[in-house]
Amino acid sequence: MNLSMKHGIAAGLTACAMAWGVQAQAATVNLTFVGPSFGSNFVDTRVRVNNSSFSTIPTGAFSMSMGTSTPNTAANAAAVTAQFGVARNFLAWCVELTQSLNTPRDYSVSWANNQSNRSWHGNVQTLISVAYQSVLTARSNVMSAAFQLALWELVTGTPDHSLSQNDGDGFRASSTLRDSSSLAAVSQAQTWLGQVRTGGPRISDYHIVLFQSSESQDLIALVPTPLPGAALLFASALGLGGLAHRARARRAAAAATA
Repeated sequence: MNLSMKHGIAAGLTACAMAWGVQAQAATVNLTFVGPSFGSNFVDTRVRVNNSSFSTIPTGAFSMSMGTSTPNTAANAAAVTAQFGVARNFLAWCVELTQSLNTPRDYSVSWANNQSNRSWHGNVQTLISVAYQSVLTARSNVMSAAFQLALWELVTGTPDHSLSQNDGDGFRASSTLRDSSSLAAVSQAQTWLGQVRTGGPRISDYHIVLFQSSESQDLIALVPTPLPGAALLFASALGLGGLAHRARARRAAAAATA
């Protein structure tokens, strides 16, 4: 493939991706908490935010459901699925410990990225690269709790990539007494945080979708990032066009030498 064709494909894919991204504007959806995503129970851990006292809280991913009981909520849910790729029932993670989860509740939906002043976006992308496939493969409440603990460390205050560091404006966590699941979750979370700190920034295979409410915890959903359909079609068209061009060139060369 020559350089001009490479540039043409890159420009075309960029244009298609930009056009796809422009369509994904902020939306609103009604969310209801269903239960823990992995296992029948959350793992209890002890957490502290901004030098507050430690509290024992259930830790792990949430199963959430978009409301569809009225024409309006159903239309909103369909719009969020179309724009952001989030299914009606989805796995969510908490990114705000200063609120409690209070559903059903209306949430605004948008992409989480550096351009929207989400300073944690890069760290969370690295955590996803390091840990998320392990969470999905294990499907255990321990790994789910570990990912949530590591996520809280990265999105709360100034992250130091340590659950035990006595930082004034951040997050700390420890296991509950004599609970092996809690101990394992804290240990795994700290291992992942060490890998995030030393491994350098990475971009994962997931988009981060942000759900925000003034009356309930802010949440994120992680959506796989295949090449948008329009871009795939464009690339296919370019590939077929290139093959046809080379075939015509070969036929012309053969005719000239005959």
